[in-house]
Amino acid sequence: MSGRANLFGIIPGYRKAVQLEFDERREAFLDLADDLAGVEVRPFTLRHALILESIGSPFLCGGVIAPADVAIFLWVISKTYLIDVNGKERVIAQCRDLPFEVTCQAIHDYLDAALADSPAGGKAQDSCVAWPAQFVDTFAREYGWSDETILQLPFKRANQYLRCIVQRYNPKAIFIDRSDRVRGEWLQRQNVTGTEPIHAAQHEE
Repeated sequence: MSGRANLFGIIPGYRKAVQLEFDERREAFLDLADDLAGVEVRPFTLRHALILESIGSPFLCGGVIAPADVAIFLWVISKTYLIDVNGKERVIAQCRDLPFEVTCQAIHDYLDAALADSPAGGKAQDSCVAWPAQFVDTFAREYGWSDETILQLPFKRANQYLRCIVQRYNPKAIFIDRSDRVRGEWLQRQNVTGTEPIHAAQHEE
């Protein structure tokens, strides 16, 4: 953190971006009420991702997004999913009055925040197992957790645990944070203008 702190007074918005990351990581361990476009939702879990991938949700799989995709996404992550038999109808009815573009952006923001600390990796087809197996194998080996416990983990927690594990075995491991984008964009501007502080910023870690 000390290297970053040295840049807070140099790079506009950098301190705020780092603080936001810290706050979001801490809040991942609190059971805070949350809603998305007026729908009460749960933190995005590994199981949520599996369900949405299996039905080809364009929010995860890419493609053109239709109003029905918005309704289904919100239903899957809603607090009533698989608990209240009438929950699907209620959530879908609620979605009819939502502004489409605004709600799509809210879902993208929700996913970006949930997956912010995800490790970089190869494409799924390059692996001999599905991506959930890698999470289960890692956490079961390290912590002795069951499949069910692991699949119910919010990504915001799971990816922080992964970072702890990686750092334990490799103290020199380097992680990419969202706040690094602020620093990267600033460095690009310095390259264009030829401003001197670029050299110090490039080597601070």
